[in-house]
This record gives sequence, C-alpha cells and structure tokens, in this order.
Amino acid sequence: MWLAFFVFVVVQKIKTPNAWYFGVLFFLAFSFLWASNTMLYEYDLITSYAQGEVIFLAGKTDYHELVIHSETPLNLPEPHLAPLLKPFVFFTDNPSYMLKLMGLKVFYFIARVRPYYSITHNMIVLALFIPRYMLTLWTLFSNSALGRGTKSFFMVYVLGTLGTISLTIVDWDGRFFLPLIPLLFLLFGAGSYRLLLRIRPYFSAHFKGLSSKF
Repeated sequence: MWLAFFVFVVVQKIKTPNAWYFGVLFFLAFSFLWASNTMLYEYDLITSYAQGEVIFLAGKTDYHELVIHSETPLNLPEPHLAPLLKPFVFFTDNPSYMLKLMGLKVFYFIARVRPYYSITHNMIVLALFIPRYMLTLWTLFSNSALGRGTKSFFMVYVLGTLGTISLTIVDWDGRFFLPLIPLLFLLFGAGSYRLLLRIRPYFSAHFKGLSSKF
C-alpha cells in the first residue's frame, strides 16, 4: 500500500525528479527489501515451491489438481543464501515449473473458484466477479478523470498484490483477497455509474415509447 501511495505522489505531484525523490525511493526500496528478507526467515518458501502446492496445505488433501509436480528433479538453492534471494535463484533454475506454479496461484487467487466448492458456488462466484473485473478494467483504462496518479496507484497496488501471491501462497478460503476488495468495488462502482449513464437514454426512450401505447 505504501509503495502504491508513493508512486501516486510521484506521478501526481512531482513533475521533475530530484535528489529528494531518489533519496526517498532508495530508502523505501531498502526498507522493503530488508523487511522482506527478515520476514522470510520465518517462512520457508523453497519448501513450499518444492511441494508444488498451488493453495496452502493442498498437498495434505485429496485435491491433487491443486498440487503440481516436476517431470525432472528440481534444482534447489544453496541453504546459505539470503532468504530473499532463494526464490529468484529457484526461479532461474526451474523456470517452466515456477511459471506454471505462479500462474496457477494467480488464476485461483483472481478467479476465487475452488475444486472443493460446489459447482453452484463456483458459478455464482464467477457470475458475480467477472462483470466486476470487466467494469473495473474498463474504468481503469478508459476513464481519464481518474488521473495518472490514481491509475498508477491502483495498478501498482494490484500488481504488487498479485506478485506477492504468486511468490508466496494462495490461502485456502481466499482471505488474502480482502485487501483488494475496497479498490475493486471503488472502480466497479465508477464503471457501473458510467455504464448506467450510457444506457439510460436507451431505456428512457424505450419505456417512454411503451407507456405512450397505454
């Protein structure tokens, strides 16, 4: 969130980058890398990658479609490497495996469907979220009133969340999606309003014509 807000300030307010801008950027980048490296001491990402779990703890269930396997032995990074470097080393040594794992994580995170949900449940989820995604993207890329700073904020925040999920885990019940919901509904609401403004003349004329017949 703070990184997205910083990008918003830079794009919206700072026209010409200066020493202050680069100093703050360096400080934020260093803080982010240091904090990430420290937190990763408590969580072994490489073990999670090697187990091939698309959704957390899926390997301990009967839903085998949520676990991928490599056709060749995986190359694991050296134990002495910094925790933050290990995912990147693992990716470079096992690119096709890692791309598939990351892609499936992003898919299940965005789609919000699960094989352990009923078909009815999954259909309702798709029916609710697909129109929201479409109107959100339409608003983000077509509404010039948002401004470059606001659009940059939304894009950095969403892409940062997706990148984090692809490199970590997708939660069993989808609770990691909650931070995106406020932004999603803000853009969806704006898109819905614009859509209503466009179709209102059509419906007004249509119903006016029908009422004149009675």
